[in-house]
Amino acid sequence: MATAPIGSLTNTTPASTADKSTAKTSNDQMNQDTFLKLLVAQLKYQDPSNPTDSSQFMAQTAQFTLVEKMEALAKSQETLVQSSQLSSATSLVGAQITYLQSGVSQTGIVTGVSISDGTPTLMVGDTKVDLSTVQTVTRAGS
Repeated sequence: MATAPIGSLTNTTPASTADKSTAKTSNDQMNQDTFLKLLVAQLKYQDPSNPTDSSQFMAQTAQFTLVEKMEALAKSQETLVQSSQLSSATSLVGAQITYLQSGVSQTGIVTGVSISDGTPTLMVGDTKVDLSTVQTVTRAGS
């Protein structure tokens, strides 16, 4: 029996219900635990007369680690962007802004900032204004 790379490993043996439930994470993505279980299964069911080269396992492990690190970097960048947007939005409190609302240019003083789903929204009186619709900013005394 030839071995296949981890990414193309197919289930050729019956799996218990417990194995099936641990193979999926809550969001159906592979995680480190799933990867290690697949690696152990691949080692367990490989052909003893034709074992897999250890460099293939090292390459697969390195690729998995790289993907993990890239995901962590993407999450970190997303947090940084949200933080930057929040900082920009809070710095506009008290400033007069011109913004587009339903295709019409409006002007008002920013009275506050609210956060919904991690995205800051400016408050101009009772009106919620998306930060991306702001056209100009004027400070008092400018």
